[in-house]
Amino acid sequence: MDGTTERRRSTRYPVTLSAKIICDARTHRAAVLDVSAGGLLLSASQRLDLTIGRTLDIDATLIGRFEARIVGVTHRGIHLAVERMPAHYKQALGKISRLARTWS
Repeated sequence: MDGTTERRRSTRYPVTLSAKIICDARTHRAAVLDVSAGGLLLSASQRLDLTIGRTLDIDATLIGRFEARIVGVTHRGIHLAVERMPAHYKQALGKISRLARTWS
């Protein structure tokens, strides 16, 4: 996942949003680095169990709380897929998309 081929089907939007990962009854600080309709790239400030296929509970500024599945881990961060996108995630993505068009 660190290579030359873009595998996403959806447009990704670079962002920097503070977030929390809630797992194993603990909360870990993180940052969302990019977001799309299919998933997101996350950077965690602490070591976590990053087993591919594991589902994490994420609470991100602007987006809200949602679940995402780990699909990869690279030097860039934790690559997550959002398979059941809640309505508030879709709404936040719409806002981010409009902001991206405004600044491009």
